[in-house]
Amino acid sequence: RSSAPSPRKLRFASTLCPLIQGTEVAIGFHEGDPDRPYIAHVMHNSRSRDHVTDKNGTRNVIRTAGLNKLRMEDKRGEEHIKLSTEYGGKTQLNLGHNVDAKRNLRGEGAELRTDDWVSIRGGAGILISADRQSGADGQMLEMDPIIAQLEQTLTLAR
Repeated sequence: RSSAPSPRKLRFASTLCPLIQGTEVAIGFHEGDPDRPYIAHVMHNSRSRDHVTDKNGTRNVIRTAGLNKLRMEDKRGEEHIKLSTEYGGKTQLNLGHNVDAKRNLRGEGAELRTDDWVSIRGGAGILISADRQSGADGQMLEMDPIIAQLEQTLTLAR
């Protein structure tokens, strides 16, 4: 969780990552003030396994009590990101090498899926295309190839 700057007008925000009971930490004190302690580092040692990377050395997951999840996999050749919530069934944005709960390949690319309703709005318009744009090199709204295909279709139809 990120927090807004404090009422004291400090120039930073913070991130809260709850720790597992027994996790060893290093304590620091803001501006050396013993009344303002903070956790400076999470430590790992030979007696306490690293609960983040113990079984998932290439995977980082943020999961909430409400079953919201952000998962990032960095294993070479299986890179992916999954953003999901269980609200209203299951809603997911899957990017890259998409896998199921057992890590079996489901597909590659991008998937936006939900068990609920989907609404897409674009006040200036919506472009949906199967035209390849390798490496995301072109402009987002590049329409020349689409217009050429439409003109060719119109010519064939006449």
